[in-house]
Amino acid sequence: MRGRCLVRGVSWIWCCGIRCMIDGYVKNGEVGVARECFDVMLERDVWSWNSMIAGYVGVGDMEAVQELFEGMVVSDVVSWNSMVDRYARIVNISVAREIFDQMRSRNVVSWKTMLALYARNKDNAECLRLFARMMQEGEVKPNEATLVSVLTAYANMGKIDRGKWKHSYVEENEKIKVDVILSISLVTMYAKCGAMDLAREVFVEMRERSVVLWNSMIMGYGAHGYGVKALEMFLEMEKSGETPNSATFVCVFICLYPCRNGVGGLVVL
Repeated sequence: MRGRCLVRGVSWIWCCGIRCMIDGYVKNGEVGVARECFDVMLERDVWSWNSMIAGYVGVGDMEAVQELFEGMVVSDVVSWNSMVDRYARIVNISVAREIFDQMRSRNVVSWKTMLALYARNKDNAECLRLFARMMQEGEVKPNEATLVSVLTAYANMGKIDRGKWKHSYVEENEKIKVDVILSISLVTMYAKCGAMDLAREVFVEMRERSVVLWNSMIMGYGAHGYGVKALEMFLEMEKSGETPNSATFVCVFICLYPCRNGVGGLVVL
């Protein structure tokens, strides 16, 4: 028994050492040497596989990435998602999408990561195309996070009709909870499209209102020439007890600038 434990202990130490070597070589761009270390491992865990996959992704060898994923004993969706997220974080859209497209199965996190990446980079058309593909495949249903990206794309493109349809979808779907982030997306979408009455309806329905939500309303009014309403919204914000931030004051002064007489600014100060 003691001998077995000793052997297992040595094996564990050996594996840990190899893992560190693989990680070190990958980080230094020596993927070939890392692969040599990887190939001599008797037991490979997910961490080892992911390190090698990251190395090949880094040098753009997607064939090797595919080979490794096919060879994994457990090539679960979490491993794929971690790779997509890794490249989404450094805004490497092409590599993130290539990995995403190679996935055999995807969950809502997979779709959310790619949709958010396109929305952040204002590739609105591709964001909407990918969302349409998700809906068409039907394996994954939209959640709050995916809808935030879609609403952002609609807002940037001024597609209020599609935005209204998504709003109706949210209201009719009991599984989707309108949290602060989703409500901000709805308000921003309506505000950018000039539908301030609809933006106000969403705002009024929200029990929890963040400073970002208030700012969205103030900026929305100002952007469409309703300077007085923007100021009224700011005063309402102060009465509610919400503390303005620097962005709030920027919004207010931008909204009141067309007056050019300084009166509005004096009221705010």
